[in-house]
Amino acid sequence: MSDEQRQRILSGDAKRVLLSLAWPIMLYNLAEAAFSFADAFFLGRIGASEFSAPLAAWAMIMIFNAFANGLLSGGLSIISRLYGAGNYNKLKRAVGALVFFSITIYLPFGVLPALTSSIIVRYVILDESLAYYTAIYMFVTLIGILPSFIYMAFYYSLLGLGDTKTPSKYIVMANLINIALDPPFIFGFWVIPRMEVMGAAVASVIAHAAILPFFVREALRNKALAGMGIGDIRYDGTVIKEVVRIGTPVGLQNAATNIGQTLFVSIISRFSVYAVAALNVSTVLFNVVSILTYGFNRALSSVIGITMGAGRLDLADKYWKEAFKMMTYSMIIIGALTALFPDEISMLLLDDPGVIGYSRSLLILIGLTMPFFGWIYVAGGVASGSGDTWPYFMLGLLRLWVLRISLAYIAYFVFNAGLTTMWLILAMSNLVTGVIGIAWVYRRGWMKKEIKL
Repeated sequence: MSDEQRQRILSGDAKRVLLSLAWPIMLYNLAEAAFSFADAFFLGRIGASEFSAPLAAWAMIMIFNAFANGLLSGGLSIISRLYGAGNYNKLKRAVGALVFFSITIYLPFGVLPALTSSIIVRYVILDESLAYYTAIYMFVTLIGILPSFIYMAFYYSLLGLGDTKTPSKYIVMANLINIALDPPFIFGFWVIPRMEVMGAAVASVIAHAAILPFFVREALRNKALAGMGIGDIRYDGTVIKEVVRIGTPVGLQNAATNIGQTLFVSIISRFSVYAVAALNVSTVLFNVVSILTYGFNRALSSVIGITMGAGRLDLADKYWKEAFKMMTYSMIIIGALTALFPDEISMLLLDDPGVIGYSRSLLILIGLTMPFFGWIYVAGGVASGSGDTWPYFMLGLLRLWVLRISLAYIAYFVFNAGLTTMWLILAMSNLVTGVIGIAWVYRRGWMKKEIKL
């Protein structure tokens, strides 16, 4: 598969290649969205605090998880460049070092934040009931996060090889198992006690841990990794240094983004638990939309790295332009449906008049600015594939910390602004950074980025 896939990317039709790489990731994200929807659906049958706990918890979990994920993503551009250049010996060395690195970061980004989760939540969530359930969900998820780190190392490795089907297949399986485990662990069944919010987190940990050995076994069967085994997963300072150099801006941006989202949740929680639930509705919607955006983002990352590794900058330019057009058309359609049917979207998750009323104006604004949200993912795909990640880090800081958090704090604490203003700030931050992100891609400075290994 290795040379055939490489040649297809270097000589194929841009639209066809992008779609062939993107659809498995879209399936992956569909399963992730289904998992998010299932948690929201089942916990929404218990109460507003239980429904909102995963959103509040993940806003804090992702501060640690997203930084770790961003670090690991530094392996994508390295592996795709080596693959594009046909250097398979260095490629296998890079994959082994990346997986080793994923295991070492479990202590600082999994165990330590889990042990301090109740303290972290106490300073973020004001509502006592919501804080209680959020701390439980956060602790269980972080303690069981090691399989997810290892999975992501192999995921970025295979993505760098243009293989999106294998990782997508196994994450779909994990999420289907997760959804099946949700009802018995949340509501109780036979010998399984009723665990409610804790049950949702336990189901997720079990599902992802169970599927990991099968995923690793198939990942190592990729022809580009021929002869590689578990023994090749070891420390390599040169590779890890380059992974950290490329991945640090992404990790910092991810962490800063999620700290910002946590602070934004904190501001919204000052209005009411229904306002937090409305924000959760928008989060679930974005998870669904990310089925498409993340698919194109990762497909674009893969082909940008491979084409640049092969010295085909003309193809790299062609690929991002095609991804931009496809993303724009798709987001216009999705945005229009969101703006036209906000109440119906809310009712799918929580049939509560208070939540529906709070979320209506938010969903309309999100719908109107949806194409710009898609453009952010195009810029991210180019940055990740080329290894030019610092500009994208600055874009993330602008989006969350300047245009969203700073303005939200000023609006609330200085001008005593209402919830509609918060929704306007959220939508505007996506619009502005989407335009700036595409302008950065269009300047093509990322084409000059070199990776030394």
